Amino acid sequence: MLDQDSLCETCSSLSYEQMRTTEGQAYHTSWAALEESASLGCRLCKYFWAGSTVSVFDKTQSARLHIEKHPDDDFGVWLCLRVDNRLLKIFEVFSKPGPPTGLLGREIIGRELALDRSSDSAISKIQSWIHECESSHSQCRGRSISPLPTRVLDVSPSQDPDQVRLIEGRGLKAEYVTLSHCWGKTPPDSEDLIFTCTSRNIQTLTQSFPLSVLPTLYKDAVMMTRLLRIRYIWIDSLCIIQDSKEDWANECLQMCDVYSNTYLTISAVSCKNSLRGFVRVDQECLPLQVQLCQGYGDSKQALHIRDTFVDPAMYLTGRGWVFQELLLSPRVLHFSSIDMVFQCDTHTVFESTSVTCYGWNNHDGKRLVYGTTQHSRSTDYDKWLKIVQDYSEKKLTYETDMFPALSGIAHIVQSRTNDEYVAGLWKGDLVAGLLWSKNQWLYGPVQLSTQYLTPTWSWASSNHVDTFNTRRRKYLKLDILHAEAVPSTTNPFGEISSASLIVSGPLKRTMICDLREIPDDCVQLTSVGGSKIRFAFDIGQHKVPDLDEVWCLDCTVNKEDDIPENIHHGLTWFNAHGLVLEQVSEKKQVYKRIGVFEVFGVDVGTGGDTDWHRTGWSKTRLEII
Repeated sequence: MLDQDSLCETCSSLSYEQMRTTEGQAYHTSWAALEESASLGCRLCKYFWAGSTVSVFDKTQSARLHIEKHPDDDFGVWLCLRVDNRLLKIFEVFSKPGPPTGLLGREIIGRELALDRSSDSAISKIQSWIHECESSHSQCRGRSISPLPTRVLDVSPSQDPDQVRLIEGRGLKAEYVTLSHCWGKTPPDSEDLIFTCTSRNIQTLTQSFPLSVLPTLYKDAVMMTRLLRIRYIWIDSLCIIQDSKEDWANECLQMCDVYSNTYLTISAVSCKNSLRGFVRVDQECLPLQVQLCQGYGDSKQALHIRDTFVDPAMYLTGRGWVFQELLLSPRVLHFSSIDMVFQCDTHTVFESTSVTCYGWNNHDGKRLVYGTTQHSRSTDYDKWLKIVQDYSEKKLTYETDMFPALSGIAHIVQSRTNDEYVAGLWKGDLVAGLLWSKNQWLYGPVQLSTQYLTPTWSWASSNHVDTFNTRRRKYLKLDILHAEAVPSTTNPFGEISSASLIVSGPLKRTMICDLREIPDDCVQLTSVGGSKIRFAFDIGQHKVPDLDEVWCLDCTVNKEDDIPENIHHGLTWFNAHGLVLEQVSEKKQVYKRIGVFEVFGVDVGTGGDTDWHRTGWSKTRLEII
């Protein structure tokens, strides 16, 4: 812990009560003075200087410190660094365990965090979270002894605490822990460590082998499993034969059971690779301790300050595989660089504040996983589309993992609906699944699948998609004549080798020269009577493909009712009515998807028979690839 030594005169005279006033407390007379004090060795000035990421071009600007309540009162207070009333940086204020007295006791609810997560106090806190979940949460899945995965690591220290062993789990029932982690790149100077199970070393792993040959992350996971008095842990990289496509496909199909039946998932949320551990907090993440006066003339009390955004990496949260792992797990213990966070189907608890947050269990994926038997096909389809939309924002190292990384949740949907899975969509809800659109407004550059065979009509061919708003399902109309995706492995929800979609519906040609780009909007069609027609292309909503013509396939009916209803419910951005296609073969009527179109505006129908959406359509049988 950084101490109070070498504080400048300004920092030594800070008053909590003064900082919490409307005007705050004057800090340094200029930004240049703060920089100079930091260079002379003041710990607090150095901390503020190093933590401030916003450039200040005029160093004569004055600095002030201001205490503000967090927008959510349950999270206590912030210490704000302002330069000429411009917010420069936010820091969190917290205290040591035990209730502070006086004014600080009423407002500072943050507490000092465990620097060693293997300490008795830290383990006791973790166990209390788990115990409360098991004994008090009616919404959570109860504790049960489930079948073990195909392989697990036996980490029982009863024989030799320095040894572990990979065992066959078939036929055995016991509690086990799972690890959710980012593999990262294997450094070239780590040949002596075992990162994965392969056909070459599996025999070695099934014998007792020393913990010392495992990277730090795995060793920390083993330690935590033992401290929680659990004998087995499942680590994907060590429990799946990584160079066996057959074993990988079979185990991928079991992901649903592996994570759904786990006692606890350990989430190494801030470890960018397996060489980083999570048991001990990194030195660079340690908070700064300062003495603050509670009021004018009061005795000083030790408080701690830490950067609110000290953990910017959060390496796991944006990963595709992890998305499924966290949704399937009944309980998750996150280890960030500064905090422990416990999540279950009921709530989320932060070590730093002991605040309980409700809402994680409201995620559609969570409700789909642990929901009651009272469900319908329609609601399951709705949840699936929301899951797909969230999943499409995640990153995958390999495009070929697009379907496998969601196969566990797909397995659950299939068991509930008894429907056929077709390239990320469901045959019973295929029309709704086809009407996704690219969300470029929020997520920047477009990424289309290039290395992996994905049909253009599947959301998996793009990233960051908006799925169909299921409130509009009653207006869908398209004849599905044939839909099939052929798996390339034994996993029916995994990679595919081919896909086919044949439909019949209203089709019409539209010339590209009739399209124009509208600033801050989509591409629009000109001269279409009383309707407004908007196009959102998969290459980007503001881009027009380099073609002479496109083909529009209408997938909805009763637009006169659909459009006003969208306005009424606030669905004003983009509500796809059909697909935009590029013709690949005129003779065989083969097309590929390149976007979606929308009939937009409350004036639908005013143009009579000249309206674009009313004339020029021909019922056509076509194949989309």
